[in-house]
Amino acid sequence: MASILSSLFFTFHVLLMGGEAGAYSYFAAVTNLQLRPYFNAHGMESDSHDAYLIFIYLVAAAVVLWSSFVLTIRKLCRRNETSSSDNERSSSLLLMVEKFISLVLGIAFVIFACLTAKRTWDWWGFFEAEGVEHLAKACHAMTSVVITSLVLTSVVMIIAVTTTIKVLGH
Repeated sequence: MASILSSLFFTFHVLLMGGEAGAYSYFAAVTNLQLRPYFNAHGMESDSHDAYLIFIYLVAAAVVLWSSFVLTIRKLCRRNETSSSDNERSSSLLLMVEKFISLVLGIAFVIFACLTAKRTWDWWGFFEAEGVEHLAKACHAMTSVVITSLVLTSVVMIIAVTTTIKVLGH
């Protein structure tokens, strides 16, 4: 039963990373190619700067997510290989280090995601009021994706922390 739950969590985690990476890549392009030019054309330097910072966050998040996606798939493929007890000890330490790094990155990305969600929510209202429907829809979708990503990433982080605590406890 535990192996089935572990496999389901692993599958969910891989699908989550792939979906988030694709969405973040798309919205990085939307931010850089549509939002920033709009703000620049309308003399909104502060919003243009915020869009640039959000673009950087989205690109960084996409790179980390795509890398994690590939490494997770690689780990899944290597799971079937046999290992000696020395490899098991080193992979146990490697697993703890990996979870710690994931936790630190997760916390940083949660903070930046909160800031991104707040700013894109504001832009959504602004573009609706201005009647710029395509940008309002883009900001609405971006806000939705970031908030959903926040919730799902937080759940994954909680599971990772509890798993790490259990590993350290045994």
